[in-house]
Amino acid sequence: MTRGLRVAVILSLACAPAFAASKKDKRCETFGEMSQQLADLRKDGLDEQAAILKMAELHDGAPVDTLQLIPVLSSWVFGLSDKDLGDDVGGAMTAQCKAA
Repeated sequence: MTRGLRVAVILSLACAPAFAASKKDKRCETFGEMSQQLADLRKDGLDEQAAILKMAELHDGAPVDTLQLIPVLSSWVFGLSDKDLGDDVGGAMTAQCKAA
């Protein structure tokens, strides 16, 4: 194996965890943003079903795996107490996701 090829292989292996971490961070930030949107819809008086439909409308064209998480996120958001709803819901979801 040539020296240049070895360096390329080593660099690609070394960068893989960083790429995976940045991909996870981006996904977690998306989950946080969506959770905050759901919290805002709840504060605006929408019930959970209406909020799910509105989120699907707002995220039309998003990847299917992202859309499939809307009911899961809405269950979490609508399960929060009114006191917890006043806090930074999106930030809390992002932090939980990144910690997992």
